[in-house]
Amino acid sequence: MRMAKEDWDWGPEFLWGEFNDPDSKDEDSGLNMQPDFMDKLLELRKLCGSRIVVHGTSRGGFADGGHADKSSHYLGLAADIHFPDLGVAFASNFIRKINFNGVGFYEHWKPMPGFHVDMGNRRARWLRTSKGLYVSLT
Repeated sequence: MRMAKEDWDWGPEFLWGEFNDPDSKDEDSGLNMQPDFMDKLLELRKLCGSRIVVHGTSRGGFADGGHADKSSHYLGLAADIHFPDLGVAFASNFIRKINFNGVGFYEHWKPMPGFHVDMGNRRARWLRTSKGLYVSLT
């Protein structure tokens, strides 16, 4: 369910525009992010004490295409993120403490490696190598 702009309650740490699908006709598609997921992402931000940047070049927040079938991105329950001020191991430890259902690590992302986190209905852990190979960690 889409929220109104005045109901966005996760700034200044997160602005809805960061979660927009760059290929969507809907200029404010980030408003489709789900409040429970955004609460969890904000909890992660406060726990790690670091900036979290949404991976904007690949529909890093809400998306209406471009991801796997039944992706949590289509439901506003996922984000692809970077931690520009933390190393990968530190970021991974904080993500683990928040206990997202889905967590993926993408070593090949530019400008730095990043993570997919979601509140989808299945628990999964994976990594994607620089050669495009997905490796399950569950």
